[in-house]
Amino acid sequence: MNFRILTLLFVLTTLISSCKKTCNDPNSINFDKEGACLYADSSQRNLVLKVTAAWCKPCGSYGIRQMNSLLRRNASLIGLAIHRQDVMSSDVGDEFIKYARNTSVPSFYFDGKSRTLPQNQNTTAKVGLYLDWSKEGNELSVTTSIQTRAALEGTYNLAVYLVEDSHVAAQKASDHTARPDLEYNNGTYPAFEHNHVLRGEATGKMFGEQIISDGLSSGEVMNFDKKLTINEKITGTVYPVVAVWKKEGASYVLENVISGKE
Repeated sequence: MNFRILTLLFVLTTLISSCKKTCNDPNSINFDKEGACLYADSSQRNLVLKVTAAWCKPCGSYGIRQMNSLLRRNASLIGLAIHRQDVMSSDVGDEFIKYARNTSVPSFYFDGKSRTLPQNQNTTAKVGLYLDWSKEGNELSVTTSIQTRAALEGTYNLAVYLVEDSHVAAQKASDHTARPDLEYNNGTYPAFEHNHVLRGEATGKMFGEQIISDGLSSGEVMNFDKKLTINEKITGTVYPVVAVWKKEGASYVLENVISGKE
């Protein structure tokens, strides 16, 4: 009797396993634990990098209003706030400030050093991106993939950023217009909620690591697993942002970007 039950269970298990969904789509980049196809997002997104500081009064008024307006009016725009010489500064942020030869705050840059909002929004990107991540303790585990939608030429880097929202710290301001709902005393928000704060990058470099040295054919897929460490200074909500940069001489120009913000 027990043998018959075991045999029946084995047959049922085999039937269930054979019915399990599997991915056979050549356009997919991978498959999940259930066998379902995973696809890269081919939407073109852009990056706005705001150089700011907690001690800067215009940063706490115009700078915040401008960043919020840009993100609200441009759904494909992803923001990073790079802090200069304050408690939210980072080594990778300092690297960008030096790279951009930034001398004033607030300042806004797009897709690298450009000061002009890109015009390639709402188009299909040459590089599609996939992003999945999880948090355990003080570490983010990030799985990301790129899929070329067109042939690439030249050298490309992959950067995996650690970004923080809702970091509470003082912020100087010229007026009380940016966040009228928060306490404001004598030109200072004592407890301002800072968002989009760039905290680090998986390799410790602003533009990440080289992943393509001599171009890549259309339809190619590359997969990466990265770790991001959350230090004790980070008290808000964290998430990854993944960017692909094209190297052009001594400059870097964004190819595409994706955010893991939930």
